[in-house]
Amino acid sequence: MISNTLEEQILENLYFVEPYQKLKSEILVSEKELKSALEGLIKKKWVQAMKQDPVTHEYYNDLNFKSEETSAYFYLATKDGLLAHNSR
Repeated sequence: MISNTLEEQILENLYFVEPYQKLKSEILVSEKELKSALEGLIKKKWVQAMKQDPVTHEYYNDLNFKSEETSAYFYLATKDGLLAHNSR
């Protein structure tokens, strides 16, 4: 079950791959709060941090997520995250 409305807002915006900057513009909280919430959702495995291949432009899950680079990633809700979001 989702524990707070910030997590709900993030998951609502991640049905498709979204860059950090778009999330930041759509979710009106401080950057510190947004980054912290994203890190928590990644730890729960409800969101995955993704990079974009510069040649193919395809997205891939970056298993070496670095919290100090939160704004450089793209994000996508996982199946578990969407199930949690839709079961509220």
